[in-house]
Amino acid sequence: MDFCAVVKAAQPDAYLCGEVFGLNPAWVGPDKPFDGLMNYFFGTCSLGFLGGGMELQQEQAIGGDFYVEPLDADALGASLEKMLRAYDFTSGGTEAGNANFLHMNCIDSHDTARALHMLRGSSKLLALNVLFQCTMPGAPMVYYGNEVGVTGGRDPETRRAFPWHTPETWDLELFEAYKRAIALRKKIPALRNGGWQRCRLIDKDTMCEPADAFAFIRFCLTSDGTEANSGPSVAIVVLNSSSTKDMRTFDVEVPSNVAQAMLSLEGVTNLKDLWGGGESYTLEGDADSQGIVRNVSVCKYSAAVCALE
Repeated sequence: MDFCAVVKAAQPDAYLCGEVFGLNPAWVGPDKPFDGLMNYFFGTCSLGFLGGGMELQQEQAIGGDFYVEPLDADALGASLEKMLRAYDFTSGGTEAGNANFLHMNCIDSHDTARALHMLRGSSKLLALNVLFQCTMPGAPMVYYGNEVGVTGGRDPETRRAFPWHTPETWDLELFEAYKRAIALRKKIPALRNGGWQRCRLIDKDTMCEPADAFAFIRFCLTSDGTEANSGPSVAIVVLNSSSTKDMRTFDVEVPSNVAQAMLSLEGVTNLKDLWGGGESYTLEGDADSQGIVRNVSVCKYSAAVCALE
């Protein structure tokens, strides 16, 4: 009898997570060894896009399936959609068989260089990567010490002890960013259990889709049986990886299926940025078009998470 069958027979609700690099749907799903994976594939996507255009310091990273290639917004979208399709065996939701909700999304671990090392010490970029983790399907994995600025290259540097005895060395601004991102995930049900779709962005300064900004929407538009007393929940996430440009004139186009469902429900078109500047926005549209959220403002190396007020 295989390992999975033995474990599930003894504890039917046990969670089995495999440390498997790359995109490997053969390891998860019904009648497979694991419920979810340490999702290093997400980590390469996140670091590849949110590297801010810098040359990542990864000469000591694990290489192979964890080598990080630079990604623009289109390449990031294609990679995420490929990942989400590969692990969805049920057609969506949180039913058994959709491993996207069961992965442990990581951007680094004991087997890679630390993210802060690869990001050349940029705590702002690390905070942005962590927010990305906390707003995607799947459980965000915090590798101990990252939250206070521990850095290091490949073994043994990646396994440095947590600096308990030198709290004066902790990066408290980064620590607060971790706590804010985790609190946001706890506050918004859609970030834990909602569907995912990419949103089209238009930079109104250029009237083009930016290569260094990316947007997606998480949504639960009916009562969620996994959440007590839950109602509709929506969050539009906009990530700005630019090191130079504050984006103050984004139009975010919401896919028509989600927009029309939102517009048909009372009280789910007013959104507030709970991460960035606290601005309020309104979803515009009608039954014959996709929705649009106008003039979303996102500072460089930052994000907006526009959720129901």
